[in-house]
Amino acid sequence: MNFSKECKNGFGLAMFLLFALPAFAQKEADYTNWLFVQSDKAVQVRYALVKQEGDVGHYSVQFRINQQDDIFCKSADCEGYVMAFSYPTPDNKNTIYHHFIFYNTFKGVYTMKNLVPIKNSWPDGSKRFLSKEEGLMYELADGQKGSAAQIFYNCVDEKLKSTNKNRCEGSGAYRNIFITSEAIIVK
Repeated sequence: MNFSKECKNGFGLAMFLLFALPAFAQKEADYTNWLFVQSDKAVQVRYALVKQEGDVGHYSVQFRINQQDDIFCKSADCEGYVMAFSYPTPDNKNTIYHHFIFYNTFKGVYTMKNLVPIKNSWPDGSKRFLSKEEGLMYELADGQKGSAAQIFYNCVDEKLKSTNKNRCEGSGAYRNIFITSEAIIVK
């Protein structure tokens, strides 16, 4: 194939743009630092804004177990962690729940398969944005200092061999939002 001849008729250039440019454009997502989902459990989360469509940002979300932290569950009875992770729909009319069981044998990073859509801006000028150190933040229209965006409703607890009870599921639970039968198992 004569590249210069093909470029003259546009075909070669079109093929180059179709196949080569997307590879150049792909880059590692710019994630926040690792943050604890709940301060007393070793499951951590981080976020990266992957794309923005109008006032909605689409975020990649990753989880890991911080096995080096003092709060990591080292007991022989502890198999890992149960977690319910939720966020509101962009119209704020519904809440989407994801359920996970992370076994202590899991040593990697789990990336949610679907991007999480979050409304990032409002007509009055207030907005949500990512802070590398603090995660998703909220700033008022008048530019007042941002505060943590309290949009995630989560629960994490240890998964123990000796009992099926945890603070995330069942009557009397701290937050009854975890559903074992819907959980993604991460080993």
